[in-house]
Amino acid sequence: MRIDTVSAVNFKSKPTFSYKLGAVSVVIGDNFRNKTAILQAIQLGLLGWVPGGIPKTNAGIFSLSCGGEMSVELTFSDGRRITRGYEQKGETVKALALEPADGFEVPDCLLDVSSYLNSSPRERLKYVFGMVDVSADWTGKRIMKAVGETQIDCEQAMTEAVVLAKKTICDRLSESHFNHDGSVQDWLEGVVNDLRERVKTTNAALGRMEKYSQAAVELRTGGNDLDAANVDRTLRDKRLALQEVSAKLAVAKAQQATTIANAATKREIEQRLKEPFDAAAIENARRQVYDLEAAAVEAVDLGDLAFKVAEARATLEAHKQLLKGIQADFKSVERNYQLDLKSPKCPHCGTGGQKFKSAVKKQYEARCLELNVAKVNTESDIGISDAIYKAAQSLYEQAAIADKKAQRDRLLLQSLKSELNRLECLVLNRDMWQKQLAGLKVEAVDQTALQTMAATVQTLQQEINSLSDAQKRWVAQAHEAKRASEAKSARQNLEAELCALRAITKALEAVQSSMVSEAFSKILSDVNRLTTGILLSAVEYHEGEIGRWGPNHVWIPNKSWSGTEQLIACAGISVALARQSPIRLILMDELGRLTPKNKTLLVERLLTLVAESFIDQCILIDVTDEPYKNIPGVNLISV
Repeated sequence: MRIDTVSAVNFKSKPTFSYKLGAVSVVIGDNFRNKTAILQAIQLGLLGWVPGGIPKTNAGIFSLSCGGEMSVELTFSDGRRITRGYEQKGETVKALALEPADGFEVPDCLLDVSSYLNSSPRERLKYVFGMVDVSADWTGKRIMKAVGETQIDCEQAMTEAVVLAKKTICDRLSESHFNHDGSVQDWLEGVVNDLRERVKTTNAALGRMEKYSQAAVELRTGGNDLDAANVDRTLRDKRLALQEVSAKLAVAKAQQATTIANAATKREIEQRLKEPFDAAAIENARRQVYDLEAAAVEAVDLGDLAFKVAEARATLEAHKQLLKGIQADFKSVERNYQLDLKSPKCPHCGTGGQKFKSAVKKQYEARCLELNVAKVNTESDIGISDAIYKAAQSLYEQAAIADKKAQRDRLLLQSLKSELNRLECLVLNRDMWQKQLAGLKVEAVDQTALQTMAATVQTLQQEINSLSDAQKRWVAQAHEAKRASEAKSARQNLEAELCALRAITKALEAVQSSMVSEAFSKILSDVNRLTTGILLSAVEYHEGEIGRWGPNHVWIPNKSWSGTEQLIACAGISVALARQSPIRLILMDELGRLTPKNKTLLVERLLTLVAESFIDQCILIDVTDEPYKNIPGVNLISV
């Protein structure tokens, strides 16, 4: 399958273009004619983005536009069509739903080999193994056989341990292969990584054990020449002696504490007996208590009296307010009477003259008589209420004075009873204190004996501590000897395991390297179909990277290739890696860096590869039609 035509609208600096392509097409034209736009339009149509650092976003792709809308279209020899369009509205760029490339997926590496070369070694291996299946030649059984036949160099004394470690590792590898569902390559990669990590872990553990062995603890007995049995016996005797002396010291200290307590009690009793005792004071206190209890009166409810005072006062105030109302009525009647005298006639019935004046005067006198009677009665009520109020107030004040006196008497009675109780208790206790004083014994304690016993206890405790330390050191020494023996055995096992791990890891790495070399040899054989005779040496795979051998067997990795080498080799690599692509296409720009001889050799090689169906199509870019116009089968496109 090939691309028949490539068309674009507002792409790069050209408002529109459309070119018909052949099996091998060479686009020629002067500089600055935007020849590269044809290759980029093909890349955008096939991939949906443009390699070379342009962002894969809609806005990034639209940066190639020279108008408000941009589109590219590819038509293929089988009638298929791919159209991609983009439109900008304001600050937003959106992709237009034209004719998508459904079911037509081209690997990125076909048009951008850097996506493969710049990936990690693991990703490159995974991609190649996904293309080339080596599981038919490299089965798990063959790999396990190679591991089983691995020879391990070790000391004679370690042979048995190394053989056992090798068997354990092989069993573990066999089990992991049995339980693995993926490809042999994935299983081998996981096993190698796991073994490398275990080599690091085991080596670190061996290093820590080496430091532990070198840092042996020196145990000393502190200058004690006794052996362990003598130390135990002496320690037992010293502890018994300590218990005996400690018991005697405790008894002596208890006696000393008793003597001190007795002396303090004696001083307290003597001080109490020195207090003066007066029988007349007891009798006087009893008499005063009797008099106060006899004179005690029943408590008066001051709250009830206060309520009566308040009630009487309220009644008095009510009568006074009533009197003020009567006086106000007098003034109102007088004012109305004067107003009526000045009026010529009655405002209600219209009567005037002397008859009206007489009626007004009669009404005025009747009203004054009524108010005067009310005034006299109210004044009488005020007198009575005032007398009641004063009597209630006097009764309340007398009751308050009596209540205060009763409170003072109660406090005095309480104080007298307390004093009387103290004096009576004093009479009862004096005989008991004298008997207690006679029975107290205050004997002097031998302080020198106490100090001697305390010093003996301290000395014995120090000796016991010293012997206990010696005993702990002997126990620790025995434990240390056991641990040293166990550590030596563990170290030997670790050394054997590390030796086996390193040998097996190295063997598996060799197997993995052979598998990778075999897989890459199939890929690179396709690459060299294009590059042989053009590059100075064949493209090869060495130590995880693609490159070629230079003079004096110097390895030249692909990152150190010249621009021309990268132009030719990367074209071959891209096609070899994209062997599963629906279209195997080579795009090459800036062929002007090649000599006419190499140009001719390259184009003739491309024509041969197209004829052999190794590739489907080639589009090349140059500034001149030499030597292409003289090569049959080349489609020249002038821009």
